[in-house]
Amino acid sequence: MSGISLQNKVSLKKNILMNSIRVLMQILFPLISFPYASRVLLPDGIGKVNLTTSIVAYFVLVASLGISTYGVRNGSAVRDERDKFSIFIQEVFIVNLITTLISTIVFVFVVFFVDALIPYRTLMLISGITIIATPFGLDWLYGAKEDYAYITKRAIIFQFISLALLFILVKGPEDINKYAFISVFSTVGSNIINIIHSRSYVNWKFYGFKSYNLIRHLKPVMIIFGLNIACNIYMDMDKTMLGFLRNDAEVGLYTAAYKVNTILLSFLNAIGAVLLPRMSHHLAKGEEEESKELLKKSFNYILLLSFPMVCGLIFLSKPIIILFSGGEYIDAVPTMQILSLIILISGMGTTLSTQYFVVRGKEKVCLFASSCAAVVNFVVNIILIPKLGHSGAAIATVICEIVALIVLIMVIKRETQIRDLFRDVFSYLISSVVMIPFLVIINALVSIEILNVMLSVVVGAVVYFAVLILFKNKYLIYFLDEIKGKMKR
Repeated sequence: MSGISLQNKVSLKKNILMNSIRVLMQILFPLISFPYASRVLLPDGIGKVNLTTSIVAYFVLVASLGISTYGVRNGSAVRDERDKFSIFIQEVFIVNLITTLISTIVFVFVVFFVDALIPYRTLMLISGITIIATPFGLDWLYGAKEDYAYITKRAIIFQFISLALLFILVKGPEDINKYAFISVFSTVGSNIINIIHSRSYVNWKFYGFKSYNLIRHLKPVMIIFGLNIACNIYMDMDKTMLGFLRNDAEVGLYTAAYKVNTILLSFLNAIGAVLLPRMSHHLAKGEEEESKELLKKSFNYILLLSFPMVCGLIFLSKPIIILFSGGEYIDAVPTMQILSLIILISGMGTTLSTQYFVVRGKEKVCLFASSCAAVVNFVVNIILIPKLGHSGAAIATVICEIVALIVLIMVIKRETQIRDLFRDVFSYLISSVVMIPFLVIINALVSIEILNVMLSVVVGAVVYFAVLILFKNKYLIYFLDEIKGKMKR
């Protein structure tokens, strides 16, 4: 990274640190809240909430249109010129208001005129508040400005408030609506604070009709929207189809199995979220090599972390399910083991999508990959869910993630040396294999779930990283050297 200044390095490290703290909180809070909610609401209640959320997610998707990724990428290119940045923000915000209005109208029609949703109407209306709040989120503005300190502080505050409300208000299965409202509160509250705080970066004044050009945003936003549609279809389709083809309890079991995977994936994706604006900034200045170097590092950190995560979930799925969801969800263990594979597969796919194709304006490649995956997911779900239930949905998810990754690799290998990204994969694989016997022994000897999980994580991590050091893995050594440098200072 020879072309990157010391100031940029420090700024990037700070951003990664702040975003890591935010994601760490996103990991810790669900680890506290979900075990409580799953035990109180039971599989049927959790299933109802998540089925509703998966349906509302489609309308939120239409309302947001793909603006989040577009706003970060294109906003970062003009972030140093306040007036240009302000005009850009206002234009995109207006587009977002229009799409939100359309989405809200369609949502209200669906809620009141689709008979199949009558049992979920109250939950739908509560969750639907997030649709109206969509334009005011503006997280993409702060992403473009790389203001992760603000995003982190705001997120932690609302997570604490939501957690307190959960324990105070949700006491039994009859409190399902309160649970849904608490989830909405966190999102809506954050969005209101965001729009107020945005005045620090944006001049919310009228620049004159000739200064605005909404049309220029439509084509790129629609391409990203198509990509997001395809992604969300195969991400939320499982829960939606499970609810209609089987029952709410199946959705609850699938959610319990998927929850930990989602938490770990959000941790991995935090790396990409931080690097996206920085990569866009480099490419806007013609600094191609710096961008590729960041991609290589990011991809290898994803591999370095995801291999032990997959092994850990496969061998610790039973104590994790019992610990975080309760004995009522024990049938979700095989499903969690199957879904653990997406941490590695999706981690690689997301990194290639956002940090290679999206930053270069090649969203059409991602759209094609996601569309292929969505079609495969739908077909496999139709075949497997009636026979295998939540496990069938898990198999479909893994297959569609593999399809998306294969498409991305087939395209990227024509444009760059893809082998450079996988050069150290052997060391990650062997280190994980060496770790497995220790997990098996601990699992056999320790029957207390929380002790089992904690001991396995600590021992597994020590063994895994020790073997990587023997392999002289440069990415781990670089990370350890950074920690040593900070401790000396």
